[in-house]
Amino acid sequence: MLTDPEKMRQGLEQFANNPLLKGVADAVPELAEVLNNPALMEESIAQAQKMFSGGAGGMGLDGAKMQESTPLREGLGRACRLERG
Repeated sequence: MLTDPEKMRQGLEQFANNPLLKGVADAVPELAEVLNNPALMEESIAQAQKMFSGGAGGMGLDGAKMQESTPLREGLGRACRLERG
C-alpha cells in the first residue's frame, strides 16, 4: 500500500471522511492541512512513495529519508501520539 499512490490516496480520503477520526485530524493541523489540500496531499503521497521505494537509487527504506519531515509525516505522528493519550 505504501508504494501505491492510489491506495495511499484512498486511505487518506477514508481517514478524512471517517467521523470517528475527524477529531484526530482536526486536532492535528498538519494532518488536517494535507487532508483538505489536494495539491499538498499529492505532494505528500509522492514524497512517501519516493521514501518507501528508495527513489531513483532503488534502495528501499532509507533511514535518513525516514527522518525527513513532511506535513503528512508530522501530522500522522501527532495523530498517533494523540490516540495513545
